[in-house]
Amino acid sequence: MFVGASNPLDEIFVVNFNDKVTKGLPDTVLFSDDLNQLRAALWKGPSAGRTALYDAISDALKQLEMGRQAKKTLIVVSDAGITSAKLAFTT
Repeated sequence: MFVGASNPLDEIFVVNFNDKVTKGLPDTVLFSDDLNQLRAALWKGPSAGRTALYDAISDALKQLEMGRQAKKTLIVVSDAGITSAKLAFTT
């Protein structure tokens, strides 16, 4: 897992998504370095239904802005099917 190899000062969070976006961590926790808490957050959302990928990325970018670290990285794990999103990105 990325967390095990990360720096202890890294600010890590989980955003789960299917047809809607939910936070993986409890509402009172913005970031965590607790492996068990993050592992549970990854398994919190069911992997069924449609994919609101753009909405999840938008929510995750907003949470990244709340971080205190200068360097930020967003890792997205998805089936890449974008079938349910309120937002649309164009290139």
